Amino acid sequence: MTDSETILICAGGTGGHVMPALALADDLVARGFNVELVTDQRGLRMQKHFGSLPYHVIQAGTTGASLKDKIGGALKIGMGIIQARSLIRKLSPAIVIGFGGYPSFPAVYAAQQKGIKTVIHEQN
Repeated sequence: MTDSETILICAGGTGGHVMPALALADDLVARGFNVELVTDQRGLRMQKHFGSLPYHVIQAGTTGASLKDKIGGALKIGMGIIQARSLIRKLSPAIVIGFGGYPSFPAVYAAQQKGIKTVIHEQN
């Protein structure tokens, strides 16, 4: 992998996912890599920590307990996969790294379908 290639980092909307992802992003940027972040609406609460890191918001969510929640959650995940596919087509990342949380699944799944290398980082 060369430093001109893009690395896509995906993290859910909690500090437990976003902060470790941003730590890796900062290190990779310092080494000259192009890095972009994928998160969900909840992740925007930590936007002040993103600095100049380009970011993208995709749909993601839980399936919930009720039938209505399950259907709604499945639709959000499906929309997230469609959005992630479009983003991956646009960015052509060399690798996609998932740090957990709901938006990690659509992006990592879309990358795997396209044959792009993926990494799951478990920070717990």
